[in-house]
Amino acid sequence: MRRLLAALVALCLLPSPAFAKAPWPEGLWRGTLGTAPVQVCLERNGLDELEGSYFYLRHLRPIALRLDGKLLQEDGGAIWTLRKGTGANLEGTWQRAKRALPIRLMPVAWKPAETWDGPCGSRAFIAPRLKPVTISRRAPQAKASLGYDELHYDVGAAFDSVDIASFALKPQLPGDAAINAAVALDPLKPGSVADFAECMAGNLSSLGTDGDFSLALTPQAVRGDFLTVAVAQGYFCGGAHPDAVTTYRTFDRRTGKEFALTDWLASSARQPIDGDTSAGSLIQPTEALRKVILAHFPRPADDTEGCFDLVASSEFWTVSLTSDGFAFEPSLPHVAAACGDVAALPFAALAPYLSSAGKAGVARITRR
Repeated sequence: MRRLLAALVALCLLPSPAFAKAPWPEGLWRGTLGTAPVQVCLERNGLDELEGSYFYLRHLRPIALRLDGKLLQEDGGAIWTLRKGTGANLEGTWQRAKRALPIRLMPVAWKPAETWDGPCGSRAFIAPRLKPVTISRRAPQAKASLGYDELHYDVGAAFDSVDIASFALKPQLPGDAAINAAVALDPLKPGSVADFAECMAGNLSSLGTDGDFSLALTPQAVRGDFLTVAVAQGYFCGGAHPDAVTTYRTFDRRTGKEFALTDWLASSARQPIDGDTSAGSLIQPTEALRKVILAHFPRPADDTEGCFDLVASSEFWTVSLTSDGFAFEPSLPHVAAACGDVAALPFAALAPYLSSAGKAGVARITRR
């Protein structure tokens, strides 16, 4: 798709001689800048403009490379002059003011990532920067009768824009050990919820530098031996703007099993959703349930921003379990994030919309 878009744009724009004559192919390279080992990626964007990134293997901090006229320039002002060397190698000169250093690069094998198709977004480019992830800090916490350790993960000094945290329950109930295993994070596993490297790769592919990534799993005890886990994510991976989203996971502490809270709502109260349902916390309510949700949504006295109208038009809602009922949060566009709030529905208001599983679960909570 990216190649096709580039070809279409090229038909609409006059060709740039600087880009067309650039002798540097796309690819991933390992070599030296002066005597310092470096890793370099070069790729063409949707306008067929050459750009890239590199880092010193000693410092592991990426530096963006962009074509400025006929010159490849890095953030900080240094100029790269590259030419083809022997075979598939590249060689050239790095220069800042009167200081000049030789560049010698050899190609490195890479393959497109599942999300990003260029060498700068490949796992091979970022791989030298990844180190074994450890738990750097355990902070004891207590919420009502719930005791747990807050866990902070160390992903290495190369990624100071990454913040990852989870928790481990102090086992009290039969299912707690299984819950601890379910919320343990593996930040180096591609495609996992904690896969910060994919976010960094996206920003490297588009901007040549690291992005921002935060993830925090926080437990919230519910009566009846249930546990709600808030999964808060914040990220900037090279898109139009930073974004943040919170979803919820629900566990039965008697068995340790995770279940979809939306299954506690009758099928007549929710519409089918295709694709990702965010661990069973995303719902598209029917009109009848939507009216009940909006009736419990806090409406500001002075709504100059028209927030309530935006909330009322929200098609999807995120739902979580509390000791008193369900909390519904509207899915709003980024520009309307400030309008977000929570509609707290007590179990009595939810009674007509519960499935048999929901009625049984609510009975466990309310009979205490």
